Amino acid sequence: MTVAFPALNSFRASTAQAAMAAALCLLPVAAQAQWFDPLAEPSQRKEKYLDLAVQSVSLNDRVFDDNFYMARIGYGVRLSKYLGLEMQAATGVQEVDSSVNGQSVAANIDGLYSVFLKAGFEVLKNLEVFGRVGYSFVDLETKNNVTGAKRAFTEGDFSYGAGVAYAIRDDIEVVADYTRFVDVELQGGNLQAEGVSAGLRLSF
Repeated sequence: MTVAFPALNSFRASTAQAAMAAALCLLPVAAQAQWFDPLAEPSQRKEKYLDLAVQSVSLNDRVFDDNFYMARIGYGVRLSKYLGLEMQAATGVQEVDSSVNGQSVAANIDGLYSVFLKAGFEVLKNLEVFGRVGYSFVDLETKNNVTGAKRAFTEGDFSYGAGVAYAIRDDIEVVADYTRFVDVELQGGNLQAEGVSAGLRLSF
C-alpha cells in the first residue's frame, strides 16, 4: 500500500514554485544593481552557521512514488556578503510501505548528502532570498517484508534549489527552501528526489 499525502504534495509544489520564482525574478535585479558584488566583504552576520531542519522528500523511481520525512543538519560558511559554501546531511525517520508485484516492500532513505555553493542577497530588511547549486548523493534501502530480502544503492547527481531566510535575531534565522536533489536514469526508469524543508539557521 502506497502512502499518499495530497496536502503535502500541494504544499511542496506551491513552496517550490514560490521559492524558484522569487529567486529567478530577483536575480536579474540584483545583478544590475551597483551594490551586487559577489566578492564583497562579509556581512555583519557571523561567518559560520548550523542549519537544523525537518525535510519532506518526494522520491520517485520505477517502484516507489512516496514521501519521506527526514531530519537534516547543515554547516555553512559565508565566503562573502553574497556567497557561501554549505554542506548538508539528512537521514530518514520513517519507513514507507508499498505494494510491488503483490508483495509488501518497505523503503527508507538512509542518507541524503549535499554540498552547495549558495548565492543570496537581502531583498528587505532581515529577509534573504538565496539559490543553491551543487551535488547530492541519496542512499536508499528497500526490504521485502515477505522474504526479508534487502537491497541498498547510492545515486548522485547535480542539485539545485532556492529558498528564503528571515532573521529574527542577529544569530537566528527561520529558513524555508526547495531542492531538486537527484534526477538520474536507471535501468527501467528514472530516479528522482526533491524536497522542501523548514528549520532554523544558527550563526556562531
